[in-house]
Order: sequence, then structure tokens, then C-alpha cells
Amino acid sequence: VSVDTADTELADEVHGVIVAIGNTARFYSYQIMNLHEVVNETIGDEKIAITHCSLCRSSLVFNRVLDGQELNFEISGQVYNNNTLLQDRETGSLWLQASGLAISGKLIGSQLEIIPAQVMTWGDFKNSFPVAEALSTNTGFERDYNRHPYLAYDGSEVIYFPLTSTDGRITNKWLVNGISINGEHMAFAERIIFGSRVQHETVGGEEVLALYDAETGVTSVLKPYNSSGDLLAFNYDFEEESFMDETGTSWTAFGLAIDGPLAGERLEQIAAPDMFWFCWSALHPDTRISEID
Repeated sequence: VSVDTADTELADEVHGVIVAIGNTARFYSYQIMNLHEVVNETIGDEKIAITHCSLCRSSLVFNRVLDGQELNFEISGQVYNNNTLLQDRETGSLWLQASGLAISGKLIGSQLEIIPAQVMTWGDFKNSFPVAEALSTNTGFERDYNRHPYLAYDGSEVIYFPLTSTDGRITNKWLVNGISINGEHMAFAERIIFGSRVQHETVGGEEVLALYDAETGVTSVLKPYNSSGDLLAFNYDFEEESFMDETGTSWTAFGLAIDGPLAGERLEQIAAPDMFWFCWSALHPDTRISEID
């Protein structure tokens, strides 16, 4: 449905998954995703699955075409390290929702392509994308979409199911954005990057840049290269409230150059889903945390 129609159903503070493909931007509200956890979707020619695990607070979007075969996903009713296991209807294989890796069944070992997506509130989304769409609550199911089944859980230290490992470097339910490149894993913690707004790191031999937008609470992880392939160094100007590079160009937190020599350029986004720290660290026990030795 349109933004105007959805606005009659959604409160400004409700979070949701943002998918932008071509000229289409869509919002998938947690009010719906908390109860269904998977949407099999088509945007243009792209067949994707929007997924959400309520226990890990992890939201990932996958390309659901694998080796030419279109897959349709549903919830298996099982979890691993508290993370929802998805099941494809075509083969019955089980997939980790937090990574898109098949862990059992005919397709075991297969990896779904992760589509970059972000999480923000409905209020921020409708202001940023006034001509857009949102998933309708008219789903064909009888559900109370005004009820959050895990509201107390999100704000507590409770973890429902066993973990294969725990990591006490930061608090279990801090939100982190995790990336994996060439076998190396790193987490960008919201409560750490909030202080600097900018973090440069090398992960798996590749340079990455994390920018934090304090207005929306969104961390974007990007490749810090301009269109000529030059590596750019960023900092945050707290007086101007702007992200700057060494050329004097100012950028949005989403990697769009808005003023200066590189105006109009856009940095390539890296898929970096956010989730609770306990989930990311259990699935990636050798992970680094940006800005922590």
C-alpha cells in the first residue's frame, strides 16, 4: 500500500526493514514481521525474501534464486543459537536466517546472496521516501498487528534458548551491524560508533567504512572508494553535522555525496545486517569488534 495508506496503521516509532531496488522503496514493518518473519517478494525482476528473527532482532534480505532455481521460504519452527531456521518449500532444506547458509537438507552448504537492506523507524522512512510503499496489514491472516509479542524480551537480559558460545566483550543485547568478508568477521556496535559517527576498518583484506546517522539510528557500511577507485578518508564535522572526506566533499550517512568536488557520487553499500550481539557472536565466535582490541 502507499505511504499515506500505511500511515493510518503504523506509528512513527515502529521499526521496519527497508528495501530499495531501482526506483522502488518498500517498508516491511516489525509489527508484521514479528509475527510472520518471512515475506516472499518480487520487486521488478528481483525475487527476494525479506526475513526477520524476533529472538535475534536480525533482519536480512536474500536473493531467493539459487543456481537458477526460485525458492520460496517459510519458518521451520526451529532455532539454532536462538536464530530462526528458515525452510524452503522446494527441497525442505534448513537455512540460518542470520546468514543465509543452508545447514541441512538437499542444499546443505549453499549460500544465499544477501541484498543490502537497513532498519529504520516508520517516521524516518516516510520522511526519506514519501513516494514509496509499505507492506499491508491485510495479509490474509487473522493477527493483532498492534501487539508486540517480544516487547519485554527486547529490553531484558533474557535469552530463551541455549547458545554454543557467549562473548562478554559487550552486552548481549547491544545492537551490532555484522559483516563477513573473505572469511573474516567484524561487528560495528551502535553504542560505540555513536561517539565518533565514523569508523574505518580493514576486513578480509578490504577497506570498509561505517557511517552512523544519529538522526535515524542507522549504521551504513560502505566501500570507501570514489568512482575513480581512489580510497577516501572520512570524518564527522560535529559543528556542520556532516560527513566529510579529504576532498572537501560532504556526504549523507547513506553514502551519497551532496556538496563539493564529488557531488552526485554514491558509495557502494555492503550488506551489514543489524542484530543482537549475542546472536552475531555465537554464530561468528572469532569476530572482531570495531574500535575494540
